[in-house]
Amino acid sequence: GWGDVQVLLVLARSLAALEAGSDDSPHLQVMLQLATELGDPIVRALVLARIAYRRTTQRKSVSGGPSAMTPLVEAIALLDSDGGVPAYRVSAHGLVAVALEELALWELADEHRLTISDLLSPEQTKAWATTARVQRRVNDYKRFHTALDWASAYALLGDWAAAQRVAANALLTQTDRVVTDWPDVWAADYAAIRILLTAVAGLPEIRSDVPAVDALGLAIRASRAGDDATASALAGISVDQLGEQIPENTRLWCLSMTARQPGTLPASIRYSDELVARRWHDRLDRLDDMRDVIAVECRRYENDRQRRQALVDDLTGLRNRRGYHQYIDSVEPAAGGYAVMMVNVDHFKQVNDTFGHDVGDVVLAKVGEILSRHVRSNDLAARLGDDEFVVILAKVSADVATDRAATIVNAVRNYPWTDVANGLQVSISLGVHHGDSHLPALLTDADRDRYQAKEPRRDRVVVSSASIE
Repeated sequence: GWGDVQVLLVLARSLAALEAGSDDSPHLQVMLQLATELGDPIVRALVLARIAYRRTTQRKSVSGGPSAMTPLVEAIALLDSDGGVPAYRVSAHGLVAVALEELALWELADEHRLTISDLLSPEQTKAWATTARVQRRVNDYKRFHTALDWASAYALLGDWAAAQRVAANALLTQTDRVVTDWPDVWAADYAAIRILLTAVAGLPEIRSDVPAVDALGLAIRASRAGDDATASALAGISVDQLGEQIPENTRLWCLSMTARQPGTLPASIRYSDELVARRWHDRLDRLDDMRDVIAVECRRYENDRQRRQALVDDLTGLRNRRGYHQYIDSVEPAAGGYAVMMVNVDHFKQVNDTFGHDVGDVVLAKVGEILSRHVRSNDLAARLGDDEFVVILAKVSADVATDRAATIVNAVRNYPWTDVANGLQVSISLGVHHGDSHLPALLTDADRDRYQAKEPRRDRVVVSSASIE
């Protein structure tokens, strides 16, 4: 019954496949199927963000491939939902941010990074402080790394003011955030990025014990000063040694500085600058398009949410009477037939009179929770009113329906009700009917069985004329 854990186990399999150099896409599809069946919007957002991230990385190395936009936009819209496990929400925002960073949509990515920082504030994460500390570490590192990529893109364009602003802001919010338990590679990268951002921001020089990093920092300062010859010589040294260790736009910037060595044809430099400008304007167009698509998807999701809410009982989270009628109107004949369960909470008025209506509401909510755990995505669990519930199982045999009914009755009987209120005990009476006839007839028969279950005593299941204790 731990659907979210199943999703995470398949995620572990996908990561193991990547580590082994295998295709992880089958695992991603299983994750999406499990998340859809679970019905948790935050878990679904986590899976969609993972799929989007994988697609952005695959398109860099594979010709063509599916677009990351559809799962990415849906994930962003789903993250507007309330509730969900906080750690899953943080991880989903993190994967969305990584996918946006891969697409060079840094403005949108930074919004998600800031949201993560808010979600991971110590006062909000006391119950999961250890996990939150690790996630803060990841978020700090990624945000610092992205800032260098973003600032480098501005510098490539020749917009030093914007590059300086991005770099200075990153240094203001991230300086000295390295902690002792960071991985050595992260700590070294963080120190190197800090040196380079300091150079971009025009702040006093700091040095490292890595000559290539120091050379690149000096190249950046020379480029800021208009000394293309010095910048070219130093950047040429750095790009060969640092290679893929620096962000994509920082590496492109190194190559651009290197190309501006004395003797380079002016036409070649103009051609390079024109490509950079076109690439930048294409990015801005994609950014605007992405904002528009996200806004449309968020409005569509909000409309769907409001429509779903109109079909949901506020107290239990099950379908209400309107949602019940919608289900009845939409079902088609099912192989194996339907099983209908009509449910009443035994002596519910006495519960309200003895323990109060607040406890009565908790009882109804807990019964609804138990019922929801025993239905699938193509089934129905609904509260028809007061203490009356209905469960409809599609495509099941009579034996399965009977066993499920007994399991539900036992689950209610054995729930620790004394944790809700001292002396409280709750049971239900349940009538179940299975058949291939149309649902209204099955509902009538199940309702008759329910009344039989209540007489002469309760806390049991009645299946037609047979009784199960």
